Amino acid sequence: MGTRLAVWGAERCEPMKTVSIALAILLLSSAAAAESASTLEPPAQRSGFGAPAQRERAPRDGAGELRPGSRVLGTADVAARVGPVGAAMRVGLVLHHTYEIDASGDHENSYLEGGLAVLATPATLEPQAHVEYLPVPFLVLRGEFAAMRYLGVNYGLLSFESPHADFGQDVISARKGDEEQAWGMRGGLSVIPRVKLGPVLLRSKLSFTAYHFDNPGPYVYDADLDTLLGTTDFVVTSRSDVLFELHDGPGAETLLLGPTVEVRRTFDSGLARTRVGASLWYVPTERWANLHQPRLYAQAGINASDPNRRGEPFAVAGFGADFY
Repeated sequence: MGTRLAVWGAERCEPMKTVSIALAILLLSSAAAAESASTLEPPAQRSGFGAPAQRERAPRDGAGELRPGSRVLGTADVAARVGPVGAAMRVGLVLHHTYEIDASGDHENSYLEGGLAVLATPATLEPQAHVEYLPVPFLVLRGEFAAMRYLGVNYGLLSFESPHADFGQDVISARKGDEEQAWGMRGGLSVIPRVKLGPVLLRSKLSFTAYHFDNPGPYVYDADLDTLLGTTDFVVTSRSDVLFELHDGPGAETLLLGPTVEVRRTFDSGLARTRVGASLWYVPTERWANLHQPRLYAQAGINASDPNRRGEPFAVAGFGADFY
């Protein structure tokens, strides 16, 4: 379910704003060109179920403005997708420390965050850990590690002899019952430039993720990524979003909608995918009953290029909230 982005605020300092724009345009251009390296959503959760944005997590004072300090909070998200069909639930615990707030009191200029979580799908159980750092308002750095337990059901985990093997939906369905229980590990680093220009939010995410599976393979079908990976493989993903702020309410209340381009390439199996579509992010209120900053998010589009999914549509939708 994925990674995480605040309702972004750009520093009011003109030099910093100029650098922010340059970084965002650079990564937006590289993703749109769909060069052979490169997905938003990885992902704090995993790439198939990530949310396109994130709210500010700093403590608030009596006037409702953000302030420096630490906060411990729980998180919970559920999501479902088609293309292929899947579902996920994620619960986590986060320690978030805010170092600096901007002059408006609405956005964080710097923070450090660490967290533990468990992601469950019909095919896997996945303990996760992450560290996220915002050194300057326009740049997020994130590191993640996860152990993946494949349950031997629902296509987790299937072995293939060749990276060129057909893994179309008919083939995968015919292999039901061939799944093997296995352990896997993944670790990754992400660089996330972001900037707000009036009502337009620009965000790119470039992720480098290593995978290892204790399965003879030599290649395996990972249902979350919906692709073939070598038993030890490296994945580069890039995703860029241009989100228009259609509603800006008090606190975290917001509605964002806009186009998305996502490119991914695996190294050992040598497979590439490009997706184009649109993303939605909606926080209807700062608080609803005991749910803090409840969020609805969705992404839909088409696989523009893929060995087995070209021209096929995909969609994911989810709901989540924080607890503190």
